[in-house]
Amino acid sequence: MRPFMAAALVVATSLPAGADDWPRWRGPNADGVSRETGLLPKWPAAGPPLDWKTDAVGHGYAGLSVVGDRVYTLGLFGEDEHALALDAGTGKVVWSVPVGPRFENPWGDGPRSTPTADGPDLFVLAARGRLSCLDRATGKARWAVELGGVLMKGNIIDTNWGHCASPAVVDGVVVVCPGGGPGTVAGLDRKTGAERWRTKDLAHAAAYGSPVPAVFDGEAQCVVVTGGVEGASGLVTAGGRPVVAGVRASDGAVRWTAPAPYKTGPIIPTPVVAGDRVFATAGYGAGAACYQVERDGDGYRAKLVYKTKEMTNYYGEVVLKDGLLYGYTDPTGWKCVDFRTGEGKWEQYTSASAGAVVAADGRLYVVATDAKVRLAALTGDDWAPLGEFALPGVSKYRAARHRVRVATPPVVANGRLYAYRVKAD
Repeated sequence: MRPFMAAALVVATSLPAGADDWPRWRGPNADGVSRETGLLPKWPAAGPPLDWKTDAVGHGYAGLSVVGDRVYTLGLFGEDEHALALDAGTGKVVWSVPVGPRFENPWGDGPRSTPTADGPDLFVLAARGRLSCLDRATGKARWAVELGGVLMKGNIIDTNWGHCASPAVVDGVVVVCPGGGPGTVAGLDRKTGAERWRTKDLAHAAAYGSPVPAVFDGEAQCVVVTGGVEGASGLVTAGGRPVVAGVRASDGAVRWTAPAPYKTGPIIPTPVVAGDRVFATAGYGAGAACYQVERDGDGYRAKLVYKTKEMTNYYGEVVLKDGLLYGYTDPTGWKCVDFRTGEGKWEQYTSASAGAVVAADGRLYVVATDAKVRLAALTGDDWAPLGEFALPGVSKYRAARHRVRVATPPVVANGRLYAYRVKAD
């Protein structure tokens, strides 16, 4: 008997004005914030005009990236996971190519990551660990590397959700998080896929948050979150609990580490980086922590600014805008937190279910677990709804055996709102 499969539906609606790509997980700056302006300030009762919808993207939980007139994603078809390019204006499939074997999981089969578009290339990571570089125009493979084999000997993956972290590209290096004994983070040559470096001094299990390109005092780094280090008993060792770390992009040197605000468990959210500060959060009661990264001789150190339980984000991500953090916190609801101090500004308990969020033009865009898309104002005063609509053809998520509900963050790009929605198969 096959595990549960979740089919996907991609919906595109018009938000007049705006012209900015969304080339990777969490957008152009890897922070979940679109730079578009002049978008609809409030939605009519039926929501913004629907441009198109398609269910021709297979099964899975992948995200979307948008560059020019193309939308890129991943989906499961039969025994293979595919990378796909859609026409941004019509939703028609332009090309679809296999990029890895089927990944199975009791809560849902198929891919979990988001394609990364960089120049003429598209970097995609299948759930079993095959990393491919494709020609963005045609889908033709330039190279492929099995992270689950060559780079992950002796690997330990935190629980069983497969590879979820999306690739980052920094100065000609593709940064991925295979995890395990050889090193948590790896850097590959973008032209050949050859391994350039591995973080031998950081050999924790992989988490699910993606590496975030950052610059600290002129040095290009990637900020990562990790799982723990597995001991002989299968439990996380006392000296190997999860960390937040900065890895130099050029050679993989671990420039700083800090204890993560969690001890174990699924570590899903991607950290938020703003200037010299890093904010990391997780669910299951973990809370969050903020660090200030500063020079320390020839290296760096991460000084704890605060810990807080005001934001406990299990999934769906957190966005930072104008000094305020917004996200869904377990178990209370949507919350706004002061990024400087970690203090709560407001929380909203009842009118909007959990979901995944991005920000654009002074507003929050939420794909929620009740099959609705919501618009709310970015304000430190209160949850301020500005419209909502139900995704067409979707009554609710179908849960798996534990009735898990998930949502992939929407995308605001080039005058459109794109929503990738898991639906009943």
